[in-house]
Amino acid sequence: MSHNPMQTSKISVFALLLLGASGCSESESNGEGEKPPGSGSAFSNVEVASSSSETFVSPLSGTPLPERGVAFIAMLPGSEEVPARPALLRGDVGEEPSVLYSGDLLQNPLDLDVSEDGASILVADSVHLDENGESDGGAILTFPVDGGEPVASAVGYAPRAVTVADSGEVYFSGADPETGERGVFELRGDAVEVVHVGAPLVDPSGIAVFGDGRILVADTSFSDGEDSTIASRAAVLLIDADDVSLFASGFETGYPAGLALTRDDAVLIVSGQGPDSSNIVFLFDTADPEAEPTLETAFASQMWSSGGLHRAHGENRFAWCDKTAEGGTIYSIEAN
Repeated sequence: MSHNPMQTSKISVFALLLLGASGCSESESNGEGEKPPGSGSAFSNVEVASSSSETFVSPLSGTPLPERGVAFIAMLPGSEEVPARPALLRGDVGEEPSVLYSGDLLQNPLDLDVSEDGASILVADSVHLDENGESDGGAILTFPVDGGEPVASAVGYAPRAVTVADSGEVYFSGADPETGERGVFELRGDAVEVVHVGAPLVDPSGIAVFGDGRILVADTSFSDGEDSTIASRAAVLLIDADDVSLFASGFETGYPAGLALTRDDAVLIVSGQGPDSSNIVFLFDTADPEAEPTLETAFASQMWSSGGLHRAHGENRFAWCDKTAEGGTIYSIEAN
């Protein structure tokens, strides 16, 4: 495992935090799935919020729920009679996961987040079917936090990721239904407003929002915007009003791309992959994003297993998804 220690920096704090999650399997944890903090570390604990069982397989993304627990999207196992199907679930340490929704309105969920008031879960579904079973071109589905039927918004925008800022704004990545151009959008009630569409964005995915409203978006195929050549296998772009600029590059993200900022906006955490497709967490100092990031090798070494990553509103509490560790695991991570 490679590690570039920075003894006094905030990056070091969160490198230790995420290093605590590395290799956290059932055999290494205590009876409740908790891996005790290491001596002298600055994190509170790393817990398995939910791991693959007869209830679900292949989770894609998770997000912390208010106070405790996580919401996540995964597949419910199928059988000879019933095909596997996607679902919205809730997990908590030491408890069996529960299904919040698994109906026909949920077709291809890729990402989710919790509303600022904690009352709703928003899911980015890139397909979504209408009441007649016809494709609607995707939608943001809003579920009651305790489960129930969803309400569809941003219909036709093929959303890939959704993030709710601490201030309550809802942002998602997707495609303009009129032009097909990829971009980042804001959902305001039932209305969709364009944040940025087109170059230099090529394949925008995960989103994180600074406290001052600037937006970071992961792009798996960054273009320079001039001759459409690929400048990086992946990148994080900064959207600041009408300006879009390169924030960090030279790495590869997981799927769906996971981005999260620490509560003080000092560190950007990216759920990514190394050249051999093993999981890597990249930790960028937001004050100097061009500097080499701290790298932490994550808990699985299987291709495309690094998944979604979100932070709780107003807290340094994260949910991080590994699609293949122990058959699929959602980790709950807390920091002081």
